[in-house]
Amino acid sequence: MKKNMVKRIIAVLICCIAVSSAAFFSINKVNAATGNKNLYINGIQVQNVETYGDSNCTFIPGADVAKAFGDTVTETETRLTIVHGDKTLVFKAGQNVYTLNGETKNIAVVETNGVKIPSGAAKIRGIYGKIYVPAEILKSELGYDISNDANNIWIGNKPTTTSNTTSSATSAKNANMYLSVDNGWVCPQLPDTVRSTDDLLADSKALQQYLEFKQNGQTPESAVFDPINGEADFITTAVGNESSREYTSIIFYGYHTDAKDGYQQKINQINPQVLKFYFPNSWEWIHDKLIAKDSSIINSRMTIDGRDTYFTSGDVSLTIHISKVGGTLGY
Repeated sequence: MKKNMVKRIIAVLICCIAVSSAAFFSINKVNAATGNKNLYINGIQVQNVETYGDSNCTFIPGADVAKAFGDTVTETETRLTIVHGDKTLVFKAGQNVYTLNGETKNIAVVETNGVKIPSGAAKIRGIYGKIYVPAEILKSELGYDISNDANNIWIGNKPTTTSNTTSSATSAKNANMYLSVDNGWVCPQLPDTVRSTDDLLADSKALQQYLEFKQNGQTPESAVFDPINGEADFITTAVGNESSREYTSIIFYGYHTDAKDGYQQKINQINPQVLKFYFPNSWEWIHDKLIAKDSSIINSRMTIDGRDTYFTSGDVSLTIHISKVGGTLGY
């Protein structure tokens, strides 16, 4: 396999995926990690909850944190209200502002040439029923005791001992994800209840949680399946939003079943799971077409499972451009 494959992958991703240039916000001057951190609330590690950095902010599940401090919380899938004494904070999913006692404030501010302006990139997110809000806002507006290091975020009292690495569940997943098929790698299976929600960040995090993808660089809304932890030039699979943020590209660097290499075989097994995530009703049909190298599907545009879908191919890649369900591609 050619040594410049990774360079090619990066070049394609730069063209197809919108990349954020903002640096991550830090709590207590500690740079927020691009991946998940262990979250502790009053000394107890919260399980099955992730944190993430995006456009100068570190996002955490707001309701869980507020309840730990005894505040009154009202949460739906799209809105979170926290009442803390005489202060009322309201966050709405998809917005880059919040309100404090009715006053609208910006989620994040960026500085360009000495001028501070609101950042439109940082937005409140609703992910699997939880509203994620910036830790910095909870700390500055409500006075919550929040601190962190490279691997942990502490809300309230710190535990007597904390992890300097990832949680045991995450460690077990990592142990599997960098094995080859020859060494016992087990392909993760997408649960039947997990599907694309057409929220780019939620989709990226779902692929990371269930299919061993990793965040692609500093772009939390894109993800990449890395079979060998970046230690060799291997063909891979990448998913990310296009520049309009209304459609997604799935980039397959090789789609076949005849690979002999133990790491390349991982790609062959994970790719159908990716199709299943976006096309729950038609993924087997698409898979069969791609495996057969059916020329009728390449450079074709059609509606599949309610998505405007366009297949294109290059020298080393096959890309599926897809709209949101019920939407259309902008070209």
